[in-house]
Amino acid sequence: MTVDARAPRLWSWRNVLLVVSLAVNLAVLGVIGARFLAPAQFERLTSPSYTQLLPRNFLRELPAARRQEVAAIIKTYRKTFKDGREGLRQAVGRLADTLDAGAGDAAAIDMVSGAGAALIGDGAKLAKEIFAKLTPEERKLLARHLRKKAGVK
Repeated sequence: MTVDARAPRLWSWRNVLLVVSLAVNLAVLGVIGARFLAPAQFERLTSPSYTQLLPRNFLRELPAARRQEVAAIIKTYRKTFKDGREGLRQAVGRLADTLDAGAGDAAAIDMVSGAGAALIGDGAKLAKEIFAKLTPEERKLLARHLRKKAGVK
């Protein structure tokens, strides 16, 4: 019995390349398909520093027009929160400097605490402004989401 030297091998470099190409094409098609079949995500409107009173799921359930109104209010606070987060970072840096120096300076701890409290206060102002513009139905929806987020009934 002789083996034909010209018979194609099963795993030649061409076959491997074809299989890899097919896998890449299927992956691309999967990503494109998921993009069109998955529910639409909205732009992240808030950051973790002030979302305690505005759960993301509440924002998702608002109609698109109302969500855009809320987004417009939130966007007016962007610089305030950016500055607040930067102030908090600087206060933490000063605290780290005092710790490196061998002390746990109470004033540096108070600066961190104050910067965090200022961020919370700004978040409360934002929440008050948004809550004042909610309809009674939207307030009930928000209440449901807040209870769920806090784990209370």
